[in-house]
Amino acid sequence: MTHAWKTLLAVSLGVIVVNIDYWSVAVALPDMAKQFTVSAVSLDWVISAYIISFCATMSIAGRLGDIFGRKKLLLIGTILFGLFSIWVGLCKSIEMIIMARVALGIGAGLIYPLSTAVLGDATPTNTLTKMLGLLTGIGALGAAIGPVVGGILTESLGWPWIFFLNAPIAVFAFCMVLFGTSESKDSTTTTKIDYLGILFLLGGIISLAMWIAKINIWGVTSIQSIIIAACTAISFCLFVKWEQRTANPLINISLFKNRTFLGFVSCGSLSNLFWALAIFTTTIVLQKVFSYDPLKAGLFFLSLSGTVAISSFFLSRVIACIGEKRTMILSLLLQGVGGYILWNQNDNTGILIGLAIAGPGCGWGFSIALVGSIISLPKNAIGLASSAGLTVVVMTGGIGVTLAGAVIESFSKGQTIHDGTSASYVTGSIVCFFAAVLALSIIPRKMSGNANT
Repeated sequence: MTHAWKTLLAVSLGVIVVNIDYWSVAVALPDMAKQFTVSAVSLDWVISAYIISFCATMSIAGRLGDIFGRKKLLLIGTILFGLFSIWVGLCKSIEMIIMARVALGIGAGLIYPLSTAVLGDATPTNTLTKMLGLLTGIGALGAAIGPVVGGILTESLGWPWIFFLNAPIAVFAFCMVLFGTSESKDSTTTTKIDYLGILFLLGGIISLAMWIAKINIWGVTSIQSIIIAACTAISFCLFVKWEQRTANPLINISLFKNRTFLGFVSCGSLSNLFWALAIFTTTIVLQKVFSYDPLKAGLFFLSLSGTVAISSFFLSRVIACIGEKRTMILSLLLQGVGGYILWNQNDNTGILIGLAIAGPGCGWGFSIALVGSIISLPKNAIGLASSAGLTVVVMTGGIGVTLAGAVIESFSKGQTIHDGTSASYVTGSIVCFFAAVLALSIIPRKMSGNANT
């Protein structure tokens, strides 16, 4: 077995467990809500708070890995993920769960981009596309089976076991990385950290999530809504301006001047937004409209995870036949059609069909976004590229959860929760069709950088 394959095997378990944790929580929200006497929709911050810290950590993980060693930081992230998972499972209040989830996001935020960077450093350029595609495909598979795992554990042992199970897996993943990978760092980089950039980025992410979550309560023209929207715009503008000026940027803004990188990251972000929105909304439909228990609701997602798993084996062949750009467009169209079917469903058969059609689009959209963006740049930029791309893609997924919760609450007022979930599915479909047009317009026919088309 070559060094690259050993590295892929070593880092893949950490990527899988992070994705399972990321997506399994949605199925457990109604049980959490019942235990703490709150509404399931109002618990979207259990997911959003995690994603905020996840994104903030990912944004700096590449830089930290370049400075202190990618393997070392990956090992630290794996330890933190295991320890903080136990903390989440032991929490006795919603406030404590949100705090623990913020801490858990730090561990996850180190694991994801540094796994990509460690694998990228160990892989020859001529096989980089294949290996990164396999890693992101493994991650997508973990995301797809997350709701199933969450449903089984919540129904059989209780929702805390979603997190308790992470601990022994994290120990195994730590050993695999320790003995199966080599250390690497960027000897040409500086040791300075862009703390001000972190502050601006974190401020923008938090205020944006809060604005989306509260706009249906405050109203678009309310003072609170205007202030939060202004804070969001100012924070992101300051972040961009500062990153362009500082000698040691947190995210190299010039990466987004590359049309290939910009196109894949932006379209992949909208693809991931749909995925997050669809899982959250479908969980609410199954448990609140059809009154399914967590186990039965989780098993319904097998139609999604099954098509994600099967389609992941054909991604490289699809790319070889139609190219990266057309694969991204096809992925978004599949998601849009799946969302349309979910919107028009009147029974559980419609949900199964809608999830099954959207599945390949979800898996391919996530994978091709990361692979297409990374291989469009020189190999020595893989650390910063993976951090920047993952930060934007995952952050948008978090926004998808918050957006779904806001739409469901807004359209359910004075009506039924079915009206709210239908509006959420429509929103997701519109996003996907818009992203397909965006991909057609922005992504060039021929890839730049390391890509071979």
